[in-house]
Amino acid sequence: MNEVSREKFVGNICVGDKLNLLPHRLLQLGQNKIAVISENNSGWCVTDIDNYAHIKEFFSQQEIIFDESLGNKKISLINSLWDFNLLEKNGTHLGKIIQPFTPVLLVLKITGNCNFNCSYCYDYSENRVSKTISIDKVKETILFILLKNRGMNLVFHGGEPLLHFSLIKEIVEFAAEAATNKKHINFLIQTNGSMFNKEIITFLDKYNFGVGLSLDGMSETTNAHRTVKSGASCLEIFNKNIKEYGDFLRRRSGVVCTLSKRNLEDFPNFTLWLQDLGFRGVTLSPLSIAGKGINVINDLVSPEEYIKLLTILINMVKSKKIHISVDSINKFVSSLVQLRPSDLCHANPCGAGDNFLLIDATGNYRTCDCFYHDYFLLDNNDINLALDKRSKILDRVEHMKNHDCSNCAIFGFCGGGCTSEAIARNGIDKTIPELSCKVKKFFYELLLKEFAFDKERPLFAYYARCSKSRDPRVKPEDDTQERARG
Repeated sequence: MNEVSREKFVGNICVGDKLNLLPHRLLQLGQNKIAVISENNSGWCVTDIDNYAHIKEFFSQQEIIFDESLGNKKISLINSLWDFNLLEKNGTHLGKIIQPFTPVLLVLKITGNCNFNCSYCYDYSENRVSKTISIDKVKETILFILLKNRGMNLVFHGGEPLLHFSLIKEIVEFAAEAATNKKHINFLIQTNGSMFNKEIITFLDKYNFGVGLSLDGMSETTNAHRTVKSGASCLEIFNKNIKEYGDFLRRRSGVVCTLSKRNLEDFPNFTLWLQDLGFRGVTLSPLSIAGKGINVINDLVSPEEYIKLLTILINMVKSKKIHISVDSINKFVSSLVQLRPSDLCHANPCGAGDNFLLIDATGNYRTCDCFYHDYFLLDNNDINLALDKRSKILDRVEHMKNHDCSNCAIFGFCGGGCTSEAIARNGIDKTIPELSCKVKKFFYELLLKEFAFDKERPLFAYYARCSKSRDPRVKPEDDTQERARG
């Protein structure tokens, strides 16, 4: 009987499945609305307090066995909770079933050398300036990852990676040839753009590179931290690239901006300027006290200043002044829309030691790119020991869940915040990283209230336009998409 009945599917749930409501926390949104947020993954729904009471009552038994005799209303409720990743079925949940694997992100620090001398460089170390990555180790790692995964994202970083263009060519050609049996590789590069020429642009275009172009503003003042060793101006270099390679840059690149007090007030106008130039998007990265950043600590942006800027940008999005992707907004929306956030820093727990790996210019494996610290260094330089570092990340998440973050409703989205920020700012991992903590609380509460009360859902609609998402949960015109109304 059980064997036969399990053949029969009702929605995503099989007859006979054992169901449990996942551990969760509640965020009060006002007007009798609450957000139900999974404690251990990105599952969530918005519902009213009375409906939540019915959910709790229904799952008050230790375990529910699914059967059609439950009736249409309860079946609808169960399927909704399952779709929103708030239900456990036979010991697993939807996030694990739908996306059991994600492409590994391998960052290659091609060199520690750079032809810029940025005063805030988080990546700077005298030990790495003269070093160049080992091609043999890179090839070995690519083969290892492709053997165990469906594909990978390969990021070229530095220093300035294009100082060693011939090495990049060799790696790309090797990786493209190695990606057989339906394996797929996405190539990306972070560069200051100073080394661009026709050969490099043609190569990047041929292999469909995504390009992150570093720039902090549209004036020399806002780029004051970004000095060029040759004496040239980084803004002049940028403008020259727009003139000569504008078509390529508009198709392939976004701008990465390090946020400091030097460019804080100018950033909204900078975004509009990039939009007028035809760029696809811009990413904000607050100045870090890692590397050289420790020497410009007075230029750090406070959480309150950052939130004020984000509020301005959000209002510009809502008024449709901004239509290019401000990734620092869309990553938060994406974390709500996707069962597993594509941005590894926004996942709970983060991707360090899981589907993120870095080889630095000295040949060491690391599990995080945000801060060079032994916490993220793989012992004995063995890629198989990435799981050992992963256990430290998971241990921190569990600690934060039961201590510092025990009363935080959005813990499931956050996992205790950025480990590297906690270490860089506080000197220890099991502490609250103030900036990411306050920004995430601000953003997720704002987005959940928008989802609950604003039928147009402008930030969700903005995300959908920018990403061309087909996820039905982000359709602004459909006010029936209230999660788990049941």
